[in-house]
Amino acid sequence: MITADDQNHLVLLRDEEIPTIFSGVGLSKDAKGRTMNWQPYLKASWELVMESEGKSQVFLDQELEAYLVHMMARNFRKTQFPPDIVCLEFSRAKTKDDYRDIGDSCLLVDAWDVKRARLVERQYYEKMGQIAYTRAAIATWPADELFDRIARQFGLLSRVLRVLKPGVPHYAL
Repeated sequence: MITADDQNHLVLLRDEEIPTIFSGVGLSKDAKGRTMNWQPYLKASWELVMESEGKSQVFLDQELEAYLVHMMARNFRKTQFPPDIVCLEFSRAKTKDDYRDIGDSCLLVDAWDVKRARLVERQYYEKMGQIAYTRAAIATWPADELFDRIARQFGLLSRVLRVLKPGVPHYAL
């Protein structure tokens, strides 16, 4: 492909250098500034979401499905989940991403029972997750409709993810 550089000189690009709509998808910088390839995490997450939708017989629309895939990819290597008292995290949250992270952690805890506090109601993480996603929705103007939908569909998203937890019979969902 022939294109022009910054000074309008013609430049010949090799096939792998041709920009496409997928250029840079799945690539980002890590904490040390190195480029990190997220494609393996996205692929694995997509496969898990497809499997869980099939097992649960709950089929999400593309937008919610894509959110779950990206949420799982973002959290694939995460080892730190919120403390037992999630509501304390809200006082530290300042941005849409902060609230999204709280909501994501609550979704994972609710679906998979990882690091679930013993002295809270069964619905604690669902309620806190819904609040976090609602706060993420209103943290920007205009409000983010996707996060509002995630807050309203939290239980459904948790149900889809729950089938990935080992030892849970499908009829128990």
